[in-house]
Amino acid sequence: MILIGLPILVSVLAIPLRVTVDGILYISSARSFFTDDFAKTYAWFREPGYPVFLAVVHMFGDAGFLLIIAQAFCLGAAAFIGVYCAVRALGRERASLGLVALVTILILNPMYLIYSALVLQQAQFALQLAFLALALSWAIRRPAWLSPWVLIIGTIVNYVLSVWTSIGWIYLALLPAAAVLVVTVWKMVRSRRALGRRAIAVFLVAALSLATVVGVYSLGLSVYGVWTAIRDTYSAAATGIPTSVISPQAIPGIPTFQAEILRLLSLMHIGTVGDYVYENSLFLQDQLIRGWPHAEFDTALDRPPYSSFAAGYFTLTDPVPFFFRPLSLLARIASPAYAAVYLGALVALVVIAMRRKWELIVIMILPFYFIAVYAASNSPIDRYGVPGYPLAAVAVGVVISAGLNKLVRRWRPEVSAATASAG
Repeated sequence: MILIGLPILVSVLAIPLRVTVDGILYISSARSFFTDDFAKTYAWFREPGYPVFLAVVHMFGDAGFLLIIAQAFCLGAAAFIGVYCAVRALGRERASLGLVALVTILILNPMYLIYSALVLQQAQFALQLAFLALALSWAIRRPAWLSPWVLIIGTIVNYVLSVWTSIGWIYLALLPAAAVLVVTVWKMVRSRRALGRRAIAVFLVAALSLATVVGVYSLGLSVYGVWTAIRDTYSAAATGIPTSVISPQAIPGIPTFQAEILRLLSLMHIGTVGDYVYENSLFLQDQLIRGWPHAEFDTALDRPPYSSFAAGYFTLTDPVPFFFRPLSLLARIASPAYAAVYLGALVALVVIAMRRKWELIVIMILPFYFIAVYAASNSPIDRYGVPGYPLAAVAVGVVISAGLNKLVRRWRPEVSAATASAG
């Protein structure tokens, strides 16, 4: 449990809670639930998933550290699930100490950990993506205690809740969720009826896959349509003008190959696209690196009228100086270390493919599928790559720990032989 406990401990002790302009809108929406001003104060261009998350945390109190704990748990749990899936894919019963230690070090990167103390969706997204990885792992190799129907229903529930968190999840979760359903249903059918020719089996799998993708996509549109109907009803009652948002069918677009690569790199915190900035770096400067210029939108809580919306909901927190200072020093190398993990994960995928660990490939490719979908949208902002970071860290950890284990196995016989000769 060190993968969960340590991020929580470091976040609470060393990272101050901050609220961006987007965060103010989420808080305003969370505060509006079950109030007479709901229609007027809810930010209707924001889906309800994250405001509900904030409202649930607020039920336990308004102390800022409660939100930090909740979001740090999401960040740590995403890494824990990634390690669990990797270990299962390798056919092992438990994770090695080296793997756990490496992944723990990588997820303590301040650029990742600051999202425990930012009122933004990234921590929640990281856990939702990890749930997709877990569902895929269980679909490929289902535990004896898990009913296939529970897995199917759980995957659908996760998809529905994700779509209500952001319209992007219609696409971000589309293929992984469909894959879980196809594999699970296929195994149920195959176990009940022997199939004849190979061609028939291939045709049935293809037909099932296509039907499932279309069905999941239609479900996503329908679920988002329910939110749209609710939104338009309340916003029209409050303003007389229904709120308009980007149509689900218009997201994502299909950029050129060169544009897609540039956006992918941007989401991996390598370069920027157009007018977009390094938001991860701006947030990091504001929270952990004293003396650096603060981005104006990162200090919105200190300026009226934004402060009036957030006051009394979550109190800002101050870190413990003894723990803040070393993390602040570490933050100065966090940016290249963060990008290096994503680049390392690409190399790790190649190594894993060369070793034909196909089950592991299916799990570890998820973060790149996630950022590829975002890269095809109109928001190539580097903070949207954060949810894929823990799985990328696991991929790096798996390859490095495997390499170190090989070196140790080679070194031990040589040491034993040298000791015997000396004796």
